[in-house]
Amino acid sequence: MARSRLRRAAVHIRVSTHDQTVEKFARQPSIAINPLPHKTRFHELAHVLLGHTAEGEQGDPDLTRREAESAAMFCSAALDLPGTAGSRGYIRSWWGQGNPIPERSAQHIFKTANQSLTAGTADQGVSS
Repeated sequence: MARSRLRRAAVHIRVSTHDQTVEKFARQPSIAINPLPHKTRFHELAHVLLGHTAEGEQGDPDLTRREAESAAMFCSAALDLPGTAGSRGYIRSWWGQGNPIPERSAQHIFKTANQSLTAGTADQGVSS
């Protein structure tokens, strides 16, 4: 009976959101899965490396999204993976087109992208 129900529910829908924050969701009778899981991993890893998930962290949620997505975009671009255009749209939706990125945020973003890309290597993102 469950298999029969699953077959009837096998309706494909596309994750089509300009902000690319949807990794997965279920809506009767459909499911959607993010086609860019590498970018989601980079984004969530960036939250951890940026300290956004630390106990008691109460930072600006908009700023945390912008920083994490920016780091994910740089990682994807450096590895020539798809998804950078979607990231740019997402970042613009939070920062606003033409608005400068604060220097402190830019420093955090580049450091985090570097840490993500060099994790597990000999230098592990440590600069001299």
